[in-house]
Amino acid sequence: YKDKVFNCSGYEGALVRAANGWIIAGLRMSPAPKHHDHPFIDDNLMGTGFSISKDDGKTWSPIKRIFDAGRMHANMVRLPNDDLVMTVIRRTDFRNGKLASYRRGCDAVISHDNGLTWDVEHLYTIDDTPYCEGERWLNCVCGHLYSIVLDDGSMLTAFGNFLSGGELIKWKP
Repeated sequence: YKDKVFNCSGYEGALVRAANGWIIAGLRMSPAPKHHDHPFIDDNLMGTGFSISKDDGKTWSPIKRIFDAGRMHANMVRLPNDDLVMTVIRRTDFRNGKLASYRRGCDAVISHDNGLTWDVEHLYTIDDTPYCEGERWLNCVCGHLYSIVLDDGSMLTAFGNFLSGGELIKWKP
């Protein structure tokens, strides 16, 4: 990027087994190289990527980014219809490489093809809170999460919202 080489890594992950047997990993990613010039670069500019193992974890595909910045801490589940759902924390609302809002919260994205692609155009907003601390607008107010699928096909998502102490939300994709 801009004639520089950046080492990017993936960590803080979640795993799910797709209906076809593949293992999909959702991974927190280092900030995308284009964000390294940001004056307030910190871990709130990290993103989310995924990798697929088609051989029970022996080998993995190269990591592909789903979110360049601001969304992280993936949790993954398989729905009864075999769609995959990845829930993520929204620490900063970046879309198309730009700050879209000062809203924080929790979002979800779905894969209809065993994790090969993720439908970011139809992002689910699970929880949404306005937050801006002036010049420190990048500060986060939300943290880790966990989601499960309930017997009726709905989901229950718990996550840290530092303003309220925590959220527990039932929703249906």
